[in-house]
Amino acid sequence: MWRRWIVLLGVPILALGLCGGCLLSQFQKPRFRYEFDIGNGRTVTIWSIRRDILKEFLQYGELDTDPSPLMVYYRVHRDGRELTHTTYLEGDDEGDYQFDVLLAEGGQLACVYEVNRSKRSSYMVIMYDATSGESWPRDAHNWLHDAEMRQKWRKRFERIRQEHPDFPMPDGLQE
Repeated sequence: MWRRWIVLLGVPILALGLCGGCLLSQFQKPRFRYEFDIGNGRTVTIWSIRRDILKEFLQYGELDTDPSPLMVYYRVHRDGRELTHTTYLEGDDEGDYQFDVLLAEGGQLACVYEVNRSKRSSYMVIMYDATSGESWPRDAHNWLHDAEMRQKWRKRFERIRQEHPDFPMPDGLQE
């Protein structure tokens, strides 16, 4: 008899716990969030937020035990409309982040970079080409393994460097 009560009470409590965890994850606050005006109503937003471990477990069936799953993401938008989808940059080392912006070609090319990390980490350099609507980095496979893609972004970066010659080439675009 008592086993039936355990099942009758245990199943709803477990379901509420799982749903509650999913709901709570929707209300997580970013550790940091920066927005940069890159002209013509376009904004680059960069933020760090804790990965949703419960969601990943339910989706993939594996539990990642990383004690600090903070991740840095970026997105480009204009007047609330997404121009490039949310893209993962790299893990958040929980240090201080300081970003700056370089604009070239009358604002058609934008480069947002982390001042202290960009020299050693290509991932902390974001480029947006307003003419094509493309941003870099998008998919690491593309620029790590596709020489043509890497060359395309290297040329765009060189156009930025024409107006900002002291800015170093990101490692991911080096030959």
